[in-house]
Amino acid sequence: MMKFRTGKKKLVYSMVLVMLMYIFSFSISSTAFAAGATLPYKEYEAESGSTNGSVYGPSRTYLSWEAEASGRKYVRLDASGKYVQWTASAAANTMVVRYSIPDAAAGGGTNYTLSLYINGVYTQKINLTSQYAWVYGSYPWTNNPANGSGHKIFDEVGFFTASNIPSGATVKLQKDSGDTAPYYLIDLIDLETVSAYAQPANSLSITSYGATANDGTDDRTAIVNCITAAKSQSKTVWIPAGDFNIKSSMIDVNNVTIGGAGMWYSKLVGARSGFNMTGNNCKFYNFKIDGTTTARDDNTYVDNAFYGSAGTGSVIESVWVEHKKCAVWINGGTNGLSIKKCRFRDLMADAVNFCSGASNCIVQNSQIRYSGDDALATWSPSGQTGCSGNKFDGNTIQLPWLASGIALYGGSNHSVTNNLICDTVTGGGGIYISSNFNPVACSGTFTISGNALYRCGSNENYLGYAPGAIWINAQDNDMTGVTVNVTNNTISDSTKSGISIQGPKTLYNTKISTNTISGAGSYGIWITNNAKGNTTFEYVTVSGAAQGGILNNAGTNFVVWKGTGNSGW
Repeated sequence: MMKFRTGKKKLVYSMVLVMLMYIFSFSISSTAFAAGATLPYKEYEAESGSTNGSVYGPSRTYLSWEAEASGRKYVRLDASGKYVQWTASAAANTMVVRYSIPDAAAGGGTNYTLSLYINGVYTQKINLTSQYAWVYGSYPWTNNPANGSGHKIFDEVGFFTASNIPSGATVKLQKDSGDTAPYYLIDLIDLETVSAYAQPANSLSITSYGATANDGTDDRTAIVNCITAAKSQSKTVWIPAGDFNIKSSMIDVNNVTIGGAGMWYSKLVGARSGFNMTGNNCKFYNFKIDGTTTARDDNTYVDNAFYGSAGTGSVIESVWVEHKKCAVWINGGTNGLSIKKCRFRDLMADAVNFCSGASNCIVQNSQIRYSGDDALATWSPSGQTGCSGNKFDGNTIQLPWLASGIALYGGSNHSVTNNLICDTVTGGGGIYISSNFNPVACSGTFTISGNALYRCGSNENYLGYAPGAIWINAQDNDMTGVTVNVTNNTISDSTKSGISIQGPKTLYNTKISTNTISGAGSYGIWITNNAKGNTTFEYVTVSGAAQGGILNNAGTNFVVWKGTGNSGW
């Protein structure tokens, strides 16, 4: 984790229609998993396509390229004529490619093209860059290849296809003679059909106040003036289709609704694209924030997409954030922030952190991929008001390249339910329940239920020990005043243990029940040698664990109370 949106009846009817379009804009297709977000696109893994390239993986060795790929596999295209292709199971007019190409010898990135074919017909060149990939050395990383240990090698590019992709069509990525990168590592593609929203009634367009799309000039003043006018007229702010640049500083907002034509259409770009929330009713809908962050600086907040104290009544919905430090970092004074149907990808630090007293907030039905720290977290730093009642429900989390999928650091009455978490890379688990980073003591009830974790946890390389897919860690203070209920979770193919419990402080009042652990890389359940206290287990099934069902290295210092219904250990 990081420290430091004619007549009165007609008008109302029009506004209701627009609101309904906003609300239902992501309810297009269902995920294949019981847990996780309902996503509007279809995802296709490279290794599941057909290829004359080379399939690499699986491997989870830290710093290996395979370890940072979804499913721990990718396809390499390294000669003219090499390709990977899929059959589209649904029509689409947009595409996302998750890829890696080399960095420049001195850092800073390279630019290459790759060719797209639909039904065997050349369609277009795809412009790729490694500017936002590749970091080196040790935390908090550098952009200098001379520091070694290169990782964070993948990035994504999203674009409208030059011609629509029919259902059943073949979609091929191919290295042609004009595509001159030494290699292309293809991890996956997403295919999606999208359409733009019209400007709603009772809104003011930022272009009416001087913002100009797609020209690279700084539009910050125009956007600020539009916000001021909208507030004075009790109207909303409209971001039309196009790229609008914010270069100089973040924009302070409160008591305003800002919406766009859709996350594929309306974009705020540039080094300071983002909003500092300073009060109630900060509402954002249907646009994208795409930054330029290539390094992590924990001493500043200006690289975040959303920051500050959002008061009450605030909403972030159907917003896409990419290439920033954090997507959302929220502090005390925030109560009830709702984050739903968002995409947060390719970040240098946490995707979302509810911090310093932010309470009763929720992240729901959102997708997070390749965050540079905990994908979703709530942290209650010592000496500040504890966070309470925060919820992470029904999200899909892929490939946090440092730390955990979801983390709870102190506070009270948090819940983690129905999330799908896949492929944690290093330094964390799938779900982390902890008194690490010296938080306000854990209290009330923590509910961890209905989650599905695939290939989670990590090796020893980064931390010196191997967190489990579900990792309970009484690190900096006792966890004796909180009830932790870990129920009905599915843990599959964890890197090491399925569930790990660690000290050195004391853990009580934890119940682990009706969980399934299959295919653990070491033990199904691991109690570390510094653990203290006790935990109750019932109806916990372990199968296919490489080294056995349970290992209690703590001996008599930690009591494993076995209830009924356990099997495999």
